[in-house]
Amino acid sequence: NQNGILRTNNFSRISTAINLSPKLLNDNLSLNISVKATQTRNNFANEGAIGNAVSFDPTKPVLSGNNNWGGYYEWLNGAVPNDLSNRNPVALLMLRDNRSTVNRMIGNVQAEYKLPFLPDLKIQANVGMDFAAGSGNNNIDSVAATNYVTGGRRQYYEQQKINQLADVGLFYSKEVKSIKSKIDVLLTHSYQSFVTDVSNFPALSYRAIFDRANPAKKDTIIGTEPVFLTDRPEYRLESYIGRINYTLMDKYLLTATIRSDASSKLNPKDRTGYFPSLALAWKARDDFFRNSSKVNDLKFRFGWGVTGQQDGISYYSYLPRYTVSNNTAMQQFGTAWVNYLRPAGYDPSIRWETTTTTNLGLDYGFFNNRVSGSVDFYKRKTKDLLANVAVASGANFVNEIVTNVGNINSEGVEVTLNLVPIRNKNVTWDINMNYTYNKATITNLLRNPDPKFKGQEVTGIGGGTGNTIGIHAVGCSPNSFYMLKQIYDITGDLIQTKTTSDDKYADGWERIFGKKNKVASPEPTPVESVEPAILCDICGKELNKVGECAWTSCPLNWDEKRADIVGQYRDWE
Repeated sequence: NQNGILRTNNFSRISTAINLSPKLLNDNLSLNISVKATQTRNNFANEGAIGNAVSFDPTKPVLSGNNNWGGYYEWLNGAVPNDLSNRNPVALLMLRDNRSTVNRMIGNVQAEYKLPFLPDLKIQANVGMDFAAGSGNNNIDSVAATNYVTGGRRQYYEQQKINQLADVGLFYSKEVKSIKSKIDVLLTHSYQSFVTDVSNFPALSYRAIFDRANPAKKDTIIGTEPVFLTDRPEYRLESYIGRINYTLMDKYLLTATIRSDASSKLNPKDRTGYFPSLALAWKARDDFFRNSSKVNDLKFRFGWGVTGQQDGISYYSYLPRYTVSNNTAMQQFGTAWVNYLRPAGYDPSIRWETTTTTNLGLDYGFFNNRVSGSVDFYKRKTKDLLANVAVASGANFVNEIVTNVGNINSEGVEVTLNLVPIRNKNVTWDINMNYTYNKATITNLLRNPDPKFKGQEVTGIGGGTGNTIGIHAVGCSPNSFYMLKQIYDITGDLIQTKTTSDDKYADGWERIFGKKNKVASPEPTPVESVEPAILCDICGKELNKVGECAWTSCPLNWDEKRADIVGQYRDWE
C-alpha cells in the first residue's frame, strides 16, 4: 500500500503464488506448474493539478468561504466559472474520484517427457496464459467547476486482456565420447495470441435529465455515447525454430539456428520472415596458457545473425478499411444527424524490419578470475526500417504513416571489466565497469530518390502543434538535432538580412543539423544525435560531439540530458 506524491493518489496490491514440480512415470515425466494471482487497486489523482498549481494565483485562498463550487475558490465570470482561467488545483484533486481494480493471473505449465526406449530424445511442451481484467469509475463531483456545464460526470470503464502461449518441441542430446563430442538439437513450434476485449460506456451526468430538450437520453451526456459498445483488437504470432549445438573436445563450440516467424500484423505476402544465425567459439586458454596459474579464461567468439522487428505496427495497418466517426463528428441530413464512414491510411506492403549483426568477441579471466571481462566489436545493418514518415498529398488517406523506409548502418565496441579487490570468508568487494562506443548512420530514407528531401523531422517539443527539434537525415545519426541558431558575420555582428537560401531563414537564423554552417560564424557547430556516442559506466563520463564532456552518474537520464544539450545551444555565443 503506497501513497503517491499527489494527495489523492494511492496504489495497493495483493499477490499470491504457487509452484509445483512433480515427477511422474518413473521420473520420465517432469512437470513445472506455476500460478501467480494479483489484485491491484489504484486511486488516480488528477495530474492536471500540477500545472494548475504552478500557474494559479498564489495570493488567492484555497477555500472561498462559501459553499459554491464545493467551497473552493475559483475564478468567475459573473456567476459561473471563467472558462479561460485555470482551475483551483486542490479542487481538481478533491472533487475527482477515479478508482480502478485490476485482477491478473499468470499461469504456466511446462512438461518434459523422456522416452523410455530413447532416453536421449525428449518431448517438451510449454503452455501459458496471462489474463487481466480491469474496471473502474471516473467520477467528477457535480459541484466541480471543471464540469459545471454537464452537472458533473460519471463514467464506468472496463477492459480485459488475454495473452496465450503454446510451445511444443523435440530436444535431442547425445554425448559421443569416442570423438570427444557433444551435440544437441532442438525443434520447436510456438504460437502466441494477444487479445484485448474493450467495453465502451457513455458518460453520465448527476442530473436526472441531462438535456431537457432530449429527455429520452435521461442522464446520458450528449456526445459521449460510444459508436460501438465493444471492440476486440487482436493479433497472432507463429514461429518454427530449429537449433543445433555442437561441442568438440570441450574447446570448439558451434551454434546454428534458423527460425521462421509469421505475424498477423503484416501483409500476407511478406508475413513470414526467416532469420538465421551462426555462432562460433574457441576456448583457447589450454592452447596458449595450459600451465599458467594466472590466466583462467581465454575465449574467442564470432557471431552472425538476422533478427526481425514488427513493434510499432498497428494490428490491421495493411488492410484498406473504413472507420465510423464518433458522435462529435456527424453529418446532418435534413433534421437527422448520422455518423459517417471515413477511410483510414494503410500500407498494403508493410513487412518485417530486419537487422543483420556481425560481431567478434573476447572473454578473459586472470588471477583466479579476480580480473575478468569481455571485449566485443560489432557491425549492424538495418534495412526496411519501420518509421512514421510523411506521405505526399493524395498518395494515401493520412499525412503520416508507419511504413518500411530507410536503412541504418551502425558499428561499435563494448568493453566490460570486473574486478574483485577483496575476496575472503567475511568480505567480497566487486567492481564492475563498462565502456561502449556506438556510431549509427542513416544511409537511406526514401523508396524513390528526391533531391529536395532533407529528412524526416522528429522529436516533438512544446510551444505549438507540430514543432520538432530533431531529424532523421541521410548521412547523420538518428535523432540528430535540427534547430534554429543566430548567425553572425566575420566581424561578430548579427546578420539580419533576409535570405532565401535553403539552409538559412529570415532575420539571421539558420537551420543546423550535423554539419558546418554555410555562413561566416565564430566556429563550426556540428550537431550530432542526442544518443550518446560514448558511455562510461562507474566513472559516469559521457562524451557527445555536441560539446564538452559531462560527468554524471549512470544510468544517464536522456530526457534531462536532451534538455541540457538544447540549453547549450540556446546559450551559445
